[in-house]
Amino acid sequence: MTAAHEIPLEAKVFAFLFQGIKAKHRGNFAAANKLIEVALRLTDEMPAGEADAFRALGRCSLTLLREKEGRPDDPAKEREEAMALVDRVSKADLPRKNPFPELMSALLMDLRQYRRAIPFCERAVQHELETNEPIGVAAMLSREGRCYSYCGLKDQAAIPLRAALKILRNYPEEPILSEVLIGLGHALRKSSPGEAEELYKETASI
Repeated sequence: MTAAHEIPLEAKVFAFLFQGIKAKHRGNFAAANKLIEVALRLTDEMPAGEADAFRALGRCSLTLLREKEGRPDDPAKEREEAMALVDRVSKADLPRKNPFPELMSALLMDLRQYRRAIPFCERAVQHELETNEPIGVAAMLSREGRCYSYCGLKDQAAIPLRAALKILRNYPEEPILSEVLIGLGHALRKSSPGEAEELYKETASI
């Protein structure tokens, strides 16, 4: 096989990470560990700046995996090291040829790191806009709104949720519509109870 037909290292690393995360969701923790650890070893062959993004994904995945297994040797230290890597990556340019921001934000939400997930949600929205995927934009706006809401920032949560709802008015058959209606209702429950009530009624009618 010629060099022109070789799979790029970035694609290999992402494939191992993605399969490892899928194995974790299926409950196959042994396979998940092996796949993610292979991905992390492969990052040693990448340039430092590029490797950090994939290492952040891998370290967050392992942190979550080992917490689910109930066997982290030092959970506080492991999580702290993973979050330090995430913070460094959040200030840098992210890979744009794969759904890195979407996956990173999902992992951070699973780790209940909602504030840290918000910048990745915002970048994911931009990625979906550039690829002209309105449902993807709405989904990431909804995720961003939930992150703000989980942080107790209801007014900020309403902004992306309203934007998501505006998009979904053109796609009433999308299942995510109910999620957005409920999320926006929760965000407005105290500041605009009448509007929140209307949103809850609309959800019930779907």
